[in-house]
Amino acid sequence: MSQKRLIFIIVLILFQSVKLSMADHPHGITEDGHLGTEVTLDGNVYRISNGTAEGNNLFHSFEKFNLHQNESAIFNDSGYDNTISRVTGSDYSWINGKITSMAENFYLLNPNGIMFDSRASLDVAGSFHVSTCDFLKFSPDEKFYTSSLETSVLTASSPASFGFLDNEVGPISMDTSVLMVPDQKTISLIGGKIDSSYGYIYAPSGQINIASVYSPGLVTIGPDSLSVSSEIKGDISITGSYVEVSGDNPGRVFVQANDLFASEFTFFLAENTGAQGKGILSVVAKNIKIEDSGFYATTYGEGNAVEISLHAQEDITISSRQSSLDVSGKTNSTGKCGDILISANNLFIDEATINNQPENNSGGQIKIEIASDITINKGRFGLSTFKGDSGELLISENNITINDGQFYLSSYLKGKAGKLEINANNTLKISGSTIINSDTNDAGTG
Repeated sequence: MSQKRLIFIIVLILFQSVKLSMADHPHGITEDGHLGTEVTLDGNVYRISNGTAEGNNLFHSFEKFNLHQNESAIFNDSGYDNTISRVTGSDYSWINGKITSMAENFYLLNPNGIMFDSRASLDVAGSFHVSTCDFLKFSPDEKFYTSSLETSVLTASSPASFGFLDNEVGPISMDTSVLMVPDQKTISLIGGKIDSSYGYIYAPSGQINIASVYSPGLVTIGPDSLSVSSEIKGDISITGSYVEVSGDNPGRVFVQANDLFASEFTFFLAENTGAQGKGILSVVAKNIKIEDSGFYATTYGEGNAVEISLHAQEDITISSRQSSLDVSGKTNSTGKCGDILISANNLFIDEATINNQPENNSGGQIKIEIASDITINKGRFGLSTFKGDSGELLISENNITINDGQFYLSSYLKGKAGKLEINANNTLKISGSTIINSDTNDAGTG
């Protein structure tokens, strides 16, 4: 376990132990009289049975779905591919207890909002999807609506997309919450405004999908992709949280938003402890702001470190010494490093670090394509390898301003030091104590 993760877990436990919930949140789980769902309360345990089965899909319909501390909901769904649960009442869902499901995929749909608190937990055999969508789409003519007033089609087909009908989209929030699924499974948070404060989202060697929308359209999840057709997207704020897909075969994180703000030591992690790995940490947004936070793709063995990809229509801001985009190999690792790809209209780097540093193999690219301006203030770029060729740093913009920048390209044993290429279509301004260093300490070339 990395030191960063250990410190985070200790802090999270402390937050959970002292946190007091003052709000009067909704209580209880009740069926709404549709689809044959039956709810039985046994002490603090809600046992959920029956429902309507179509092939390997099991459909449930609730008037309300809430779990408070020490409460749990156990679904009788062993053997099903998809358990699909909708909430048709007027309240948001408050989850501060345990959800148990043995289905391959569990869906919780509530258009009014879904809130996870500090005692929320999952005991699931498969993937976990939550959404504030208006319908779940299966095929062009098969839709399961979250409103009981609409005519739904119950089908044996697999869910394909989350559908939204208007601009009123419920929020999803996590407050010192932990959402974890088994190895190679998926977690999806698909809704309006999405907030995570000191949360932990963990899908080991799996996939995490986070998308915020505020207009009609579809959010479609693939095994290696996330697509959003809604023209207006919502904001995602992640504070002091971990979003992680580390494992023997590190997975994929896909985030799509209007504005993404990652702050207060939020980390996106894809650590590779095995011999495989073709994952990605990907963000697509209008604006991306990273403050005291970072994206880390690390290999500890033969497998490759995954790619980091940040694409913004307008601005990307990476600020503070604690902020980093880092693709690296640890001691004795032999895996290659994936690329770091950055594209935006404007890029601001203030005291942050961008590294591509394998240990005993070739490095990848740091490729930065900016349409307008890039400003680097005390930013550091590092491309180095102990044995092998270090990667390339390619920067292309219209206007480039560098103040006290540091650029290090090096190979310590029998390798090339890498390539630095800066192309400014209009102006290039370099000031302060800017350092550009390319060297090798043995038989390689600088």
